[in-house]
Amino acid sequence: MRLNFRNQIFHSFVQSFARDEDDSGLSVKVVLQGTEKYRVGDRRHAITPGRFLVVNHHQHFQCRVQSADVVEGMCFYIDPSIAEEAYQMGKFGHSHMLDQHGLSSTVNPQFTEKIYGLAETPLGHYLQAMLPILRDPAQRQRIDFESFFITMAERLVESQYQTDLMISSLSNEKASTREELYRRISIARTMIDERFLQEITLDQLAEAAMTSKYHFLRCFKEIYRCSPYQYVLQKRLQYGAQLLSRNQATLTEVALETGFTDRRAFNKAFRKTFGVLPSAYRGGSVMERLHV
Repeated sequence: MRLNFRNQIFHSFVQSFARDEDDSGLSVKVVLQGTEKYRVGDRRHAITPGRFLVVNHHQHFQCRVQSADVVEGMCFYIDPSIAEEAYQMGKFGHSHMLDQHGLSSTVNPQFTEKIYGLAETPLGHYLQAMLPILRDPAQRQRIDFESFFITMAERLVESQYQTDLMISSLSNEKASTREELYRRISIARTMIDERFLQEITLDQLAEAAMTSKYHFLRCFKEIYRCSPYQYVLQKRLQYGAQLLSRNQATLTEVALETGFTDRRAFNKAFRKTFGVLPSAYRGGSVMERLHV
């Protein structure tokens, strides 16, 4: 049986599973607990909690799960025709869609197949908000699934537009080389997203990206418009702002928990980024303006 499902969700709880598929539907695979291993084309991927994988329509893939504990995952199959319309709408606008009414689509958008973090893309942000609802049978009954899948398609397309911009920002003539560099650098970015409160060296990031330090640093700046150090600092300050909004720790405790040597260093970096001192940020009116 081919997995050419359209607008369906599969919620799985398995310990041992194997599947080889020659003709998949357009799908987004999310892991909530444990690890699922995939081979898509000639690339291998391991999906862990907080991450998801995009697989294109008509793609060949293999899936393997072998675990002593139950692995929980969700797989979302999106109707490719909805994704095509969302792509055309984003690229050409309303007038084009009116002109195309009743005509078959000739657009077949391809999505970058890689592991994404839930906090990395518009699609990830949407899934992050919806997963708790989808896992709760009582709340799930109240979902308008037609609207849900349309929004998923729109967020998937929006995410791909962002990915295309980052890939095109790399200074290399060959599109295939730019895409491979983006894949590698994004692995290091995911490492930062997951470990930004720990000490991470440039050597470790370059090793994760399988590049030299010089090449990694240059490509990271081209893609994300900041250095790895600046990106780590941004993540720590955003986390610090979240801690401040909870109002459960002292400023010194927040400074130390976010990796700063002391409160003074945290104050200086926070004010430079947000324009106010952490003590002022704790005021509700300031927090509402910053939207961190």
